[in-house]
Amino acid sequence: MIFQKTIFILFLILLVIPREVNSEVEIYKKKIDDKIKLNYLNKFKSKISNLSPLTEFSFEKIEMNKPEYSIKTLIPLNENLGDKDINFLQSSIYRHDGGERHTFNFGYGYRRLLNDKKQLIGTNFFYDNEFPYNHQQIGIGLELKNSVLDFNSNYYKPITKWKTGQNSKLERAMKGRSFELGGQVPYIPTAKIFLKNSKRNSIDQSNDLKVKTMSLFIENFIFNGIDFEAGYNDKKNREDTHFIKLNYKINSNKFERNKSEFVSKNAFSLENIEYRKYEKVRRENKIIKQVKNPITVSCDGLCFKIKGTL
Repeated sequence: MIFQKTIFILFLILLVIPREVNSEVEIYKKKIDDKIKLNYLNKFKSKISNLSPLTEFSFEKIEMNKPEYSIKTLIPLNENLGDKDINFLQSSIYRHDGGERHTFNFGYGYRRLLNDKKQLIGTNFFYDNEFPYNHQQIGIGLELKNSVLDFNSNYYKPITKWKTGQNSKLERAMKGRSFELGGQVPYIPTAKIFLKNSKRNSIDQSNDLKVKTMSLFIENFIFNGIDFEAGYNDKKNREDTHFIKLNYKINSNKFERNKSEFVSKNAFSLENIEYRKYEKVRRENKIIKQVKNPITVSCDGLCFKIKGTL
């Protein structure tokens, strides 16, 4: 009987130990894999941070459309944080329309701090290119900011004509302008409400696009370095849309406001906004286009070739 019990116990030990060992090995391997992945991620982030410390990744969701992604970066041309003036370059790449289109933006900007660094005035110039259809436009912008109010104005002018786009439809970038006013939410200095009025002109003036946008923007939403924005586009004679944006900023600690409580004791307060020299320009980086069906001509008998430019 003792011999049988001994054999049975040894049998159980042989069954259990390999499983426990395998389990420990799997856990150990997972820890190593996670550490390697984290190490590569940190190295990737460090390389981007060193190349351009003012880089951010954006995720945007518009209604039922597929998510859109972008990478933006701002490069100061004068490095002194104490300077009242800053010249900078800003570039970005957008993936949109389900990945079938990409838009590249490149711009130059100038900003100056006024009134003990409590106000900021700036101007900018941009070049935009959407591929693979090669739509191009230029943009000029003006911005006025303080810790309570923001004003942004942008003008867009196409430099390309009609292109054959998706599904053989004709497309052309639209000329237009936009005005945006932003105001701080009382007692919440990191939250702002933006109201924007924009208009794009069609070639024949019969299909102009007019949009009124209202959005709520929250800086450092939940976690430091993550900004959140949600809004509504009211489009005249077209379907309205909602949108949500999330931005993740690298090196946000170095180029943001001094951290404070989410709720302030004062409804509004004019503060030093030196850190806002490094904000990305608020503008429409994707090219807005007029779309129409191509002209088809059918004839019987003798036909003539029609030559001209749309």
